[in-house]
Amino acid sequence: MKSVVVTFSAVFLCGLLSTCAAGPSARLEAPKISPLAKEVLQKAMETMGGSEALAKVKGMRVRAEGTYKAGPMESKYKSELTCVLSDRLLWKLDAGELKAAFGIDGDVAWAEMMAPAARVKGDCREGLMDYLLAYKIALIRPLLELPGAELSAEPLEAEGQYRVDLKLAGGRKFELTYVEKEGKTVLASVEGDSFDFEGKKVFLSMKFSTPKPFGPLTLPSIEDSRSLFDGKVQETVHNETKSIDWNPEVPKDYFAMPKPGPESTKAGVKKLAESKGVMLLHKGSYDAMGETIKKVTAVCREAGLPQVGPCRAIFLNDPGQIEDPSQLMTQVISPVAVMGPPPEKLPGGATLMTLPALEVASLMARGPYGKSDVQALGQLFAWAVANGYGVSGAPQILYYHSPETTVEEDLAFEVQIPVRKKQ
Repeated sequence: MKSVVVTFSAVFLCGLLSTCAAGPSARLEAPKISPLAKEVLQKAMETMGGSEALAKVKGMRVRAEGTYKAGPMESKYKSELTCVLSDRLLWKLDAGELKAAFGIDGDVAWAEMMAPAARVKGDCREGLMDYLLAYKIALIRPLLELPGAELSAEPLEAEGQYRVDLKLAGGRKFELTYVEKEGKTVLASVEGDSFDFEGKKVFLSMKFSTPKPFGPLTLPSIEDSRSLFDGKVQETVHNETKSIDWNPEVPKDYFAMPKPGPESTKAGVKKLAESKGVMLLHKGSYDAMGETIKKVTAVCREAGLPQVGPCRAIFLNDPGQIEDPSQLMTQVISPVAVMGPPPEKLPGGATLMTLPALEVASLMARGPYGKSDVQALGQLFAWAVANGYGVSGAPQILYYHSPETTVEEDLAFEVQIPVRKKQ
């Protein structure tokens, strides 16, 4: 099953250029750079502070603020990104109710967003890995050393403008536009195909403006980006860099994925507060529930209702008592924040429901969905009975990660059973 992924974070992962993994031979190839491309990029380096100053940059810490918008939903955020340009990165996001972290530690890419940290895979992993690529493009010098890359350039019709074509090992292409004005050459835009956090292919358009000095180097401080899916704008971001610290010193384990605590595998009882959720009724086999989860996510986005927790499945009947899988009934619910008057009607047959306050037995664990979660549910029933609790409602499972983008061993879930203490 596919867990809810807060749309807010998708743009940051799609917004920083995805690249296909190159084979070992491609990684060993020196970059190919045309004479005009080298000339344009060298001029841009001089505008930024010179090749010698750029050569000293091995890492950076960037603090930024901005606004994200998707449909009717708009949110402000603050972020801090620390990276070592070779292969280490930690990006922290604070958007009020949503606080998240994303990391690269050598070959490991991981994400922590309303869920325990987990290694990511596939296009999601490539999108995250390319935060580093984005900064190599911005700083130019590491771009000139990128193995397997090809850089060519041509002048545009507008005087003083050049398009630099970047072709990466694996065949991905991007267009970088540089503008020369008053003897200064600056990066104005980057465009190309990318992927969002759900592995969906989008077209990315990024515009840069307002160059500012950050210590010895001058870089654009404003970024306005759009991601398009099927020709329609999906998200927009206005991002403003507030400060940059060059070559920050960090502990050796700074970029490592957080380890799950012991509480993630211990059964217990807790109270759930009343909340709101967007619900679609899923009829039929559990194997097809992932599509219903996608539909719920799409409804939340279209209605402008921010998702504030993992998607949950409430099982309304017992599969052990149902011979025909088509008769299985499951409520698929995404918790949401309702700001202002609630919508009168939701698309796709979804409804906005109130999730009542409950006391539940709870157990969090990791492993393949459809197997580990079923085993954990059986364990939790046994624990509840052994500890003097009776079942008072339908069991539910919270799915924290997407199997499509998360390493199987790291998939996290929480099984819950409404209970009452026996007298």
